[in-house]
Amino acid sequence: MRKSISKFSMECLARIEFLSYALASVVLLFMIAASTVDVLMRDLLNSPLPGVVELQIMCIIIFVYIGLPYVQASKSNICLDLLVDRLKPSLQIAAQAFGYIICMISFGILCWRSGVDAYRSTVIHEYVQGLINYPIYPVKWVITVGSGFFVMSCLRDTVIGLDKLRRMHKSGVTAKEVAE
Repeated sequence: MRKSISKFSMECLARIEFLSYALASVVLLFMIAASTVDVLMRDLLNSPLPGVVELQIMCIIIFVYIGLPYVQASKSNICLDLLVDRLKPSLQIAAQAFGYIICMISFGILCWRSGVDAYRSTVIHEYVQGLINYPIYPVKWVITVGSGFFVMSCLRDTVIGLDKLRRMHKSGVTAKEVAE
């Protein structure tokens, strides 16, 4: 029963991570299209599109936070491993797990605080002031949801790393043998 729940939750998280990739890609394409149209309107007709700057800022925030779970799943995030690479494999796995725990704590706090702020922003119907007043609370909810799923991805990777470490110590094999 426990294995099936774990497998089901891993599959759900993998689907969410892929969905975050797809949504981030759509947002990026929208940003490119909006910028292109804005530049063409400004250069050809001397009339830029109103509100594009505010919209681009919101799209960048959405792109970053909605893409975090996929970045973690594909291990595409930036890491400095100058010292970690010199450690033995079991210590490398432990250092990775420690890094994931630090990420879970910091992004967990971000998720909590942005959730509180998103709720407050939703209640007061907060808007970005500009040529066009865009509601800001959906973007704040994206920060909350994106960082929450990022925390779940880090939790999964932490559990996998610690399980690999446990199996290494239990059987006395190397990290490569445990991975296979």
